[in-house]
This record gives sequence, structure tokens and C-alpha cells, in this order.
Amino acid sequence: MSILALKGLSNTIRKSIVKQTTCFSQSRYSYATLRQKTAVVTENNDHIRLLFDDDNAWKHQTCTKTTESIGFFENPHFSSIYGIDFATQQAIQRAQILVERICSAPQNGAEEMRKIVKNLDRLSDTLCSVIDLAEFIRNAHPDQAIMEAANKSYSDLCSYMNLLNTDQRIHQVLSLVLADKSIVDTFTPDEHAAAIVFLRDFEKSGIHLPNKKRAEFVNLSDKIIHLGREFIQMNPRSIRHVKVPATDLSGVHPNVIMAMKRKDGYAYIPTDATESQIVLKYAHNEHIRRKVYEGMNSATPQSIDVLEQLMRTR
Repeated sequence: MSILALKGLSNTIRKSIVKQTTCFSQSRYSYATLRQKTAVVTENNDHIRLLFDDDNAWKHQTCTKTTESIGFFENPHFSSIYGIDFATQQAIQRAQILVERICSAPQNGAEEMRKIVKNLDRLSDTLCSVIDLAEFIRNAHPDQAIMEAANKSYSDLCSYMNLLNTDQRIHQVLSLVLADKSIVDTFTPDEHAAAIVFLRDFEKSGIHLPNKKRAEFVNLSDKIIHLGREFIQMNPRSIRHVKVPATDLSGVHPNVIMAMKRKDGYAYIPTDATESQIVLKYAHNEHIRRKVYEGMNSATPQSIDVLEQLMRTR
């Protein structure tokens, strides 16, 4: 519609047309912006996925970076091996300050006693904020040195937490708080529930046992963490690939077969990858499915030994 024709219309109609045109323009702009944002997000996701899946892509990224590292998940300390160790020691030092404050609460009045649950929650957050990050990095980071540093951080902090779970001083103060109705009545439902959870954690850790038995609990807990990590890191399967004639894989998608097939006409099915799961689910040949299943559940003498140690320790 021309400007001249628009002028000839009544004010009401003219305003309506202008409003609709404006709304359409805004909608079109919003759609274009959304489409651009979606494309950017998809591109970023693909890039991040490639960094985790491809060692060469990760090495190229680390070699060509031009910006200053901000640390994993924007934690400035989680940017190097030394930073991870520093974050670990800092968490323990901060936790120890909270422990001493909790243990001295009975001498510092009722107000400090009312803060026991909040301080226990702060203590848990102080440790878990580093433990959770270390747990992810030790399982997902492509750099072996960073992975080992994160694993040490995880082990050290879990060991320290096991010590706290057997600390009779903290348990005694928490018990005093829960036994004081005047304090409990000031708790919110969430605070009271958290206090009960903390108390049960102490009981599960053998807080009522003699000193020697509590020390044994800590040692066993640390050993379980170590053995569990050792079992996960090693390849427990004695059979890495199952060799079968490619023609015996009827029912499996041709693209999957082609990915596993070699020049000799056989398909080499990896026992630690999704291909083996696909064969178990779709292959028509019962003998092939059994062979793959046995390969997936095979074990080396070393992995059996570690698993048996883990079972005995538990």
C-alpha cells in the first residue's frame, strides 16, 4: 500500500495497518534472531562435542588458544595441575575453619548453636563444590595429566570427608542441638530435615565405634575409592573384538556393518562400544549374539583380581 493511499484512510484504519505492519516486522526480526541464535548454539554444541571426542581437535584447540584461561566451569583454579591442587588445599583449609567453628559453638552461646546446621551445610558445599568438579574432570578430560590431578583432588577430598564423618566432636555438637527443643523450634522444615540427614550420615559411618574401628572405616572407604577407580580405568575385557563373517549380521543396519567390516570379509565388533549393543539387539543369528555377549562380559585376570579386592573391601 502506498503512502498516498494510506493517508486517504481514516485514522483508525491507518493506525491498525501501521500496528499490524510493525508487529509483522518485529515477528520477522524475532524469528530471524531466534534462528541465528539456534544456529550459534548448535555450532557451539558440535564444537564442544568434537573437543571431547577427538584428541586431535583438543590438541589443536589448546595450541591455538589466544585468550587467557578462565578455568573449567569458570573456576579460575581449575586451569592447571597446580591450580587443581591449590583449589583442593584451599577447600580443606576453609572446611577446617568451619569445623572449628562448629565444635566451639557450645562455648559461644545459643545463637551460634542455632547456626550449626547452616554451618554444616556450608561445610558440605565447600567440599562438594570441588569434589563434584574433580569427579567430572577425572572422567571426561582428554588430558591425562589433568585427569590424574583431578583424580588426586577427588581422592584427597573424599578421604577428608570420611574423616569428618567419623569426627565425634561434630556429632556431639549436632546431637546437643537436636536435643534442645528451643533451638529445634526455630528451624525451618528444611533445616530440621538437613540436621537429621547429617546425623544419619554420622551413624552410617560408625560414629559410635571405638577409635580404632573408626580409623579402619576411613581406611576401607579410601581403599574402596582407589579400587573402584582402578577397575574403571583398566579395560576389564579380555576380548577386545569379536570376529564374525559380515554376512552373518543380517538384521543389523548396513551402515553399521560397513563400519565394522574389513577387507577380509569379516566384521570386527568392538566389545566396549555401541556396535556390540546394536548387534545384540538386532542381529538375527543367535550364535552371533551369544558370541558378542560372551566377549562383552569377558574379563582379564587383573580385572577379576581388582573386582574381588573391591568386593572383599566392601
